[in-house]
Amino acid sequence: MTPLLAVRGLTVRYGRGGPAVDRADLTVEAGQIVAVVGESGSGKSTLAHALAGLLPDTARVTGGSVTFGGERVDGLRERAWRRLRGRRIAFVPQDPGTALNPLMTVRAQLAEALRLTGTPRPGQDALEDALGRVGIPDPAAVLGRYPHQLSGGFRQRVLLGMALAGRPALLIADEPTSALDTTVQKTVLDLIQRVAARDGTSILLITHDLGVAADRADRVAVMTEGRVVEEGPAERVLGSPEAAYTRLLLDSVPRPSAGPAPTAGEPLLAVRDLRKVYPDGTVAVEGASFTLDRAGTLGLVGASGSGKSTVARVITGLVEPTGGSVLLDGAPVRAGRVQFVAQNPYASLDPLMSVGRIIAEPLRALRAGTRAGRRERVRRLLEDVGLPPEVAWRRPSALSGGQRQRVAIARALAPSPDLIVLDEPVSALDTVTQAQILTLLRRLQGKHGMAYLLISHDLAVVAAAAGRLAVMRDGRIVEYGPTAEVLAAPEAPFTRELLAAIPGGRVRSA
Repeated sequence: MTPLLAVRGLTVRYGRGGPAVDRADLTVEAGQIVAVVGESGSGKSTLAHALAGLLPDTARVTGGSVTFGGERVDGLRERAWRRLRGRRIAFVPQDPGTALNPLMTVRAQLAEALRLTGTPRPGQDALEDALGRVGIPDPAAVLGRYPHQLSGGFRQRVLLGMALAGRPALLIADEPTSALDTTVQKTVLDLIQRVAARDGTSILLITHDLGVAADRADRVAVMTEGRVVEEGPAERVLGSPEAAYTRLLLDSVPRPSAGPAPTAGEPLLAVRDLRKVYPDGTVAVEGASFTLDRAGTLGLVGASGSGKSTVARVITGLVEPTGGSVLLDGAPVRAGRVQFVAQNPYASLDPLMSVGRIIAEPLRALRAGTRAGRRERVRRLLEDVGLPPEVAWRRPSALSGGQRQRVAIARALAPSPDLIVLDEPVSALDTVTQAQILTLLRRLQGKHGMAYLLISHDLAVVAAAAGRLAVMRDGRIVEYGPTAEVLAAPEAPFTRELLAAIPGGRVRSA
């Protein structure tokens, strides 16, 4: 039988550089889920955009063919693509925060999507049906809201509702859950799989998470440097990989540590009965208490909205608590002793400043050292985080995501803090870069002796890096103790739910 999608020798270039996609072969059969995995820059997103007719003007297909439903589509003009996209091929981008128009209601954006699928004037019933099909419990209420009034999981459901409204034959999902916590991720992936099975839709799933691929895909294609280096049934590729690069990806997957529980050290941070209520009455944190030892690592995990990021903001002095206390060595936190590394290095680094100026910024704020001394400190910090000295003169836009996160870590190290709060420091990074950053953090901790508060929605990442673990839900800490003990015998139902939601058990326990 003719496959639904057949990619043969596809080559895509940007400008005059080397190919971003290099002679790629890929097949998707009707009703099949195929995952494309690889690092950032491997070419997987470029491949996805090429298959959806969404390449930017700077890119062009220079070789190979793409056949959909038995017909060549690689040479289509934009007008023909618009007829095909939405009706037969649907695309879901990575970030619903940027994919949805913040100035338009869900109703307006969904109606526009339905018009593109051939429904000229969709009525209330059609709009509610599109949202109901993707598991939104009160579609009528959601239709009148703007994207910022919805949670990340609901925004992703709205995008799925828009993509699936025309019952397409192929859904291309580019990292559809990477910005979501583990439990919401599972809910969204369950939803995609259920709707696709009901409508007979094939799925091309672009992801850097091998666990997601292991859980969901019938077949897996592994990409690096624009090439598909391995392709086959998911169980074979992820269980008995043939390509050296696939083995590297598998070795980089974070795995919960089952080592001995750490012995108690000297307390550095003490959080007691912390409470934060926002002016609108929202209770973000309610009675949170924990300690963090000097040179130790405490993992703080929970779903979106659990209060973990609010805890981080209070500890770093960005938010005033409503009640309770935060003490460092028994005293209020002084400037410079606690530093912060944010989730998104794209947003946390000033694009108009050089890397050297970014790293020296905390030293200038604290009026520490001379100008020459700060330059030397920047040079040593770049060396510490594994970057060459010439990076100091570059702008953040000239760096990869992993390099930008190294710069953010170097900036946090600049004033020699006692504690670094890391808020989702690797969730925006691919698996190999995640492993590199986690290894770097362990090495820096061994060298400089600072403590880490590691905040994440990914229990596997925290469990691989933290000696102690705190689990938050609805503003409260529901479980707290040595990581190995919590993982071996979790007491709270929510902790058990988080453990069950870790994707790809056979990959992560390998």
